[in-house]
Amino acid sequence: MRVVRDFEVVPIGAWAEYDVWYLGTLVMTHRIAVVARGPEGTTIERTIYGGMAGGRSVDAAVYVPAKGGGQQVSRMVSQVDENHLKEMFINEQTQRLYTKVDPSKFVGTEQVTVPAGTFNAKHYRDRTHHDEQLDYWIDETVWPIGLVKLEQDQKQVPTMGGRHVFQLVTTGNDARPQITHPLEPSGTIPGGVSR
Repeated sequence: MRVVRDFEVVPIGAWAEYDVWYLGTLVMTHRIAVVARGPEGTTIERTIYGGMAGGRSVDAAVYVPAKGGGQQVSRMVSQVDENHLKEMFINEQTQRLYTKVDPSKFVGTEQVTVPAGTFNAKHYRDRTHHDEQLDYWIDETVWPIGLVKLEQDQKQVPTMGGRHVFQLVTTGNDARPQITHPLEPSGTIPGGVSR
């Protein structure tokens, strides 16, 4: 995903929901929300409904300012349905989950219509680390990440082709933490729920 701003300036409670389509079929829904901020950083939850396993999963990542600018993940946990939490490894893929928009990839301003409405959005074109074409449309008035639409080629699974399409469905400002179980075996999860 591409983001237009660092999470430390996004109001607590801001959220956006996206439908994810693949080969013309709705495969899942993502909700991205800013749910907490404190000395440890800003907590972003990504709730996924549907997908290969069905049900609901929630990832919570704590973002802190990175040296030299931008932001980086300092901690991440995951919860599937109502099962216990597990700590996630912080690696290169985790750090790429929300990447800042690269101004050099700007194509032009275009009118884009998605379920949430019609936007005059900035179109960017980039390539992923798997050499997939990535087109995304950004509107800075859309909180929390600015993303209106994203289309990405799929080359990671050679037997499958097509493009993934993320489309903004709705936004709001009343997000609450979805992760409510304590981290096992010890610790405090993002959002302040202690064991």
